[in-house]
Amino acid sequence: MLIGNLNDKNTYHFLLERPIWKAAFEELEKLTEQTSLGDYPLPGFPKALVKMMKYDTKELKECRFETHQHHVDLQFTIAGGEVIAWLPSGELEANGGFDSEKDLQFYQPKPVGTLIHKNAGRFSIYYPEDAHRPQINDGVSTWVFKAVIKLPVDQV
Repeated sequence: MLIGNLNDKNTYHFLLERPIWKAAFEELEKLTEQTSLGDYPLPGFPKALVKMMKYDTKELKECRFETHQHHVDLQFTIAGGEVIAWLPSGELEANGGFDSEKDLQFYQPKPVGTLIHKNAGRFSIYYPEDAHRPQINDGVSTWVFKAVIKLPVDQV
C-alpha cells in the first residue's frame, strides 16, 4: 500500500518510470468535480479501467474489507471524503468465494485496521495483498466523489 497527495510527487516519483503509472497519474491530474460518473479505459492502456464514482459513506460496521487478485487499485479522492481501513489480507478470513468476473474477494468483519483519511487530493494504492475497507464515514463529509483506476497486475 502507498498513500500520498497528488501534489507531492516525491511520494510516488519512482512509479512514474513505468508507462502505465505515468498515464494513471496524468489522468488523475485531469479530473475535476465536473468529470462524469462512469467507467472508461485509461488512455493508451485498454486493459486498465478508470471508474468515476460518487457515493454516500457509511458507518464502519456496514463496510467490508475486499481485495482484488488481478488488479491494483489506485484510488483518488476528488471531493468529499471517506476513511479507508487497511489490513494485510493474510490477517483476514474470506467471506464467500472469489468472484472472478468482478475480481473481488470479501472478508469476514474485523474491527481493526489502519485508518486512512482520504480527502480531496489524496490517493492510495492497494495491491492484491492489501485488504481495504472503503466507504467509511470520516465524520466530516457524508459522501465522496472519487476515481478508482484499476491497473492490471501484469502491467504494473
